[in-house]
This record gives sequence, structure tokens and C-alpha cells, in this order.
Amino acid sequence: MAGSEPPFRTGRPSMGIGEQVRRILVRAARAVAAVAPSILLAACATVTQAPDPTKTAPAAEDGIVVVSVTGNTAQVNQFDQISVRRLPAPGAPETSVRESHVLQQVSVGLARDTALFVGIVPQGEYELERFVDVDTRKVLNLGDGGRQLLGNFGVKPGALVDLGRLIVTPVNTRVIVGRSSLVTSNAELVKRFAPEHAKFYSREVVSGWTRGRGAEDRVEEYALTRPAGADAVTELASGEVAAASRLGTVLLRDKQGRWRRLHSGRLESVLWVKPVDLPNAALVAVGEFNTFLRLDRASGRLVPIEPGNLPSGNLLFFDGNAQAGWFIAQQNGTDVTLYRSAALENGDWRPVGKESVAVSIWSGANSFWAWSTAQGFAYAVSGGYIRYYDYGSGQWTERRAPKENRLISVVPHPGGALGILTSPGGGFGGIFATLYLSRDGGASWEEINSPFNVKMYAPRLTPQGTLLVAGGAFSKPELQASKDGGKTWTQITDKFNLAEQIVVLPSQGLLAIDNGTQFGLAGIRHSADGGATWRLEYSNFDRAAYDAERKRKEAQEIRAPN
Repeated sequence: MAGSEPPFRTGRPSMGIGEQVRRILVRAARAVAAVAPSILLAACATVTQAPDPTKTAPAAEDGIVVVSVTGNTAQVNQFDQISVRRLPAPGAPETSVRESHVLQQVSVGLARDTALFVGIVPQGEYELERFVDVDTRKVLNLGDGGRQLLGNFGVKPGALVDLGRLIVTPVNTRVIVGRSSLVTSNAELVKRFAPEHAKFYSREVVSGWTRGRGAEDRVEEYALTRPAGADAVTELASGEVAAASRLGTVLLRDKQGRWRRLHSGRLESVLWVKPVDLPNAALVAVGEFNTFLRLDRASGRLVPIEPGNLPSGNLLFFDGNAQAGWFIAQQNGTDVTLYRSAALENGDWRPVGKESVAVSIWSGANSFWAWSTAQGFAYAVSGGYIRYYDYGSGQWTERRAPKENRLISVVPHPGGALGILTSPGGGFGGIFATLYLSRDGGASWEEINSPFNVKMYAPRLTPQGTLLVAGGAFSKPELQASKDGGKTWTQITDKFNLAEQIVVLPSQGLLAIDNGTQFGLAGIRHSADGGATWRLEYSNFDRAAYDAERKRKEAQEIRAPN
């Protein structure tokens, strides 16, 4: 298709960008480690929380630092804190006391993969130290090479220091951080999504960096060649398969299993893709920060759609047609609002429903699932109800999960079947979870006898009528199949990763998608024989970087004294 990049060659990035990144990897990349942040601070360090300027008035000698971070990894969706170290003034002696200031994330829940940080910091020159995810206790420490790659920044009294966007991306199981050339200012982001901080842009605004983005810093370019993750997988009428990915990317697979990237030219993650039949569009993609794109039929490129009067938010789902109208699910904070517009371009979006995804102290996190149906679309929430919308009648039909249990996982299938995993209380599954399958849109349910004691997966139903269930949380992971509705089960493979999610395609077999949550290594495998055998089609694994790191370690061992 015109306008797209060449198909992926698994393990082989662009040599120019890849070689530059591999040269800096040894000194710049550090693994994201699950270590308590308090352990990582030296005993002689003084650590100060950088105050939010909307809550504490900045002193005359202070500046305000603004920086955003976009992650191309599922290991950490968002960092909560950024620690910066104040360097000694020119001519001043080095001291044993290290002064660090911690910037806090503002507008929590701003997006899935982008976080914004604002804080008051005293004048001086600084370097970035570490990024912290407080909830998961994951910490990304920047080594000497990482700090040198980014460079230092200065804080000017009375000024607003806008450091632009930082990009975090894996190189195999390690992580590197670089500066973005696509987003060098956070003014628009602050104005739209953190308006209470926009008034500080009336101050003198400086970039802060003591030097330009270095020639070696090609982290952003490298990340764009290897977007991590594949969501909202859908099969097009042509037999091609599309998926939403990070860094403004749509992944497109041809019938020979070759994947290529379609870039939007922006960094916001794409969260949903939907085939459409329009003269100027074969596909619509939506995502973070009201990302709204169409795949132009003439050029084969992703072209922005004017969102009209949509309020600020993240677009989670899109569906519709020219006759029934167009529908969008938008997340803003803890609310998901459904909107409808008769027009796609520059639409007049009117709310038609709202759901809360706020965390409950009684039942934990609340999820929102949405999918297309033959007659319209449907969505479900953790509370246990499922709502179907019919385009012909314009009416909603509500269904409940069996026994009014909570929903843990919801998986729609080709042909209209629906597999679910439920629980009588909170949690993600386990021995008290139950598997169900509905063949009539949730009007009736059949309980599926799982072959596993610990239940983690909703059942999948292939177009041939075979049920698939994965499991083995405390043993060897495996995939089992049943041809008689779950009465008997047969292991079809023990070469399965429980981090993978199985996607059943209408005519193109099965996909097993690993978004890289565990170690940063994302991949897509395909099976044409019902899950018995699998072929890796896409991976962000970098073989050359792996070989270079292995050779470096071997050289260190040879040089090490006995």
C-alpha cells in the first residue's frame, strides 16, 4: 500500500539508526528494575519534592520545570516521578551531599502511555537521575551514559523551563531514554489537558537544555521502527489484518504474514482501529489525546480527521457507518463517555451514555470493553452488565453476566459469540473464577468446564467451533482445545506464554500477541492450524544489539582479573 513503510524483517532494524543506538546501548541503557525507590537513594542525598506551582507559589529565585514522557513499552505505562540532580555551581568544589528534586506527575490518567510532570525547582544546572513508577515499584535509573546522552538543563529564576518530550523505549530487555524531535514543547498539551497550569506559560519560556539534541540521540527514531504492542486487532475484508500500536502507529499485516507500519507523524498511542467502507477511507484509527485518523485510500497514508466539538480526552473505541452515524467512546479521568455524530469529519458529537471506570475499594479496578457486532456495537464493564446497541432500531439492550458476577475478561469472537471470565468478587481470576460462552449476544450462557484449576483466560471459539483455553499459572503453560463444548480437552501445545493474548481471526487463523509487559519484548505469532504450531511474524527483539551486548560481556570476563 502506498505511503507505508516496507514490511518488518524480524530482528533487523534500520542499520543506520540501529547501529547508532547499539553504540550507545552499553553506556546508556539500564534495565527497568522492580526495586523500592527508597533503596536507590544514597544515604548522603537530600531529596526534595518539587512543589506543584498551582498549590505553592514559586519564589523569585525558583523556576518551573515542565516535561512529558512517552513510553514505547508495556512494562510501565506511566512513571509517577522524575528525579533530577542539581549539579555544583561552576568553580564550586564537589560535595558529598547530593541534592535531588522529585517532579510529580500532574493530571494523573492523562493518557495510557504519556505522563506530564510540573514542579518548582531552584535555579541551577541539573541532570536527570531516575524515573519511578510508585505503584509497581519499578525504577529506571539513568547511568552515566544515559545522562550524557540527554544532556543537562538549566533552571532560570522566574522562568518556565519546558524540556519537551522524552521517549522511553526498550532495546531488548533494557531501556533507553532520549529527547523527542517531534514534540519539543508541552504548551499545547498543558493547555488542553492541564489547563490549571497553562497560566505559567505567560512567564518567560526557555527550553532549558544546555545543548541541542545530540547526534547520537536517535532513541525516538529507533522507537518508531519498533512500536511495541498490538491492540484492537481486526481483519479487513481484503484479508489484511490491522492493529493499533504505540507512537502513533497502525500495524498492517498482509495475507502472507508480513507486517508494515503506518505512522501518523505523531507520538500519541493508537488505541483502536476499525475498517470502514468510505470513498476516502479504508480504516479509522483513534487513540490518546483525541487522536483521530483515517487510512486514505488514494495515498495509503494516515490522515488526520477533524474531531469537531469533541472535548479533550482519549479515544478508546470507534464504530458506525454513514447511515446509522458514528460512535466514539472517550475516556476523561475516571469516566468513559459514548458520543454519536451524524458526520465523521468535523462532527457534532453528542453524548449518548456514560460509564465510570473508577477504582472501588470493594471490588478493585473497573474495566471497559467495547467491540463491533453484526448489527451495531456493544460494550461491557466490570460491574457485570453488557449493553448492545442496534443500528437499525437505535435501541439499547442490556444483558447481565451469569449470577450477576463481575467481569474479569471479555472476548468477542467472529460470528457473534462472546467468551467471558467472571468472578464473584474482586481480583483477576483464580480458582473461584468461572468461564462462560454465549452464542446469542449474552441472552443465554453456557458454563465452560475449564481444564485448569487456576482460571486466567476467557474461552476462545474458533470459526470451526473449537474452544481454546490457556492456563498453567503454577505449572508449565499450555494451550488446550475442546471440540465438544468443553466436555473433554486435549493439549495442543505446551509452547505457550501466558503473557500472550489469543486473537481469533475470521479467516486468517490465530494470532498470539505479547505486548511486552514482562520483559519489554513484544511479539506477534501466527497459527494456521488451530494453535498446534506457531510462527513468529513480528518482534521488537534486536538481534544485533543482543550480540553486541553478549560480546561486550565476554570481553569484560576475559579482562577481569582472576
